[in-house]
Amino acid sequence: MFVIIQTDGKKQQKHFYPVQIYLQEYLTMTKEEYILIEAKNLKRSAKKRKKLLEKSYDTSSMTPRAIQKLHADMSWEGMHYAMTEERLGYALGRITLDELKDYYEPSGWHKYNGVKSEMEKLKFEK
Repeated sequence: MFVIIQTDGKKQQKHFYPVQIYLQEYLTMTKEEYILIEAKNLKRSAKKRKKLLEKSYDTSSMTPRAIQKLHADMSWEGMHYAMTEERLGYALGRITLDELKDYYEPSGWHKYNGVKSEMEKLKFEK
């Protein structure tokens, strides 16, 4: 996930992983800029998911711990893909606020906030 940060009048992109969105940075963004950033993030996430999937085809040379880490990474990336997909769908007007998820559970023990509260606060410049 990229967050736009203003420094000395120039825009810089910084990569934060795990994904953390600082909405105050998005308050000065137009809808088109937001859609472009989220589309790039979706493409990046899809490539990463594909690479992890290809890696999972041959686990014969991997240790059990490496296999467990691979499955955790696949779950984590799948959650980020779904979150980015929802952000983009909402920005494009294909998903309503009521259809957004309140939280995600990639595993039975972990629970992460969804994008619904994020999108409620999001306002675009005209």
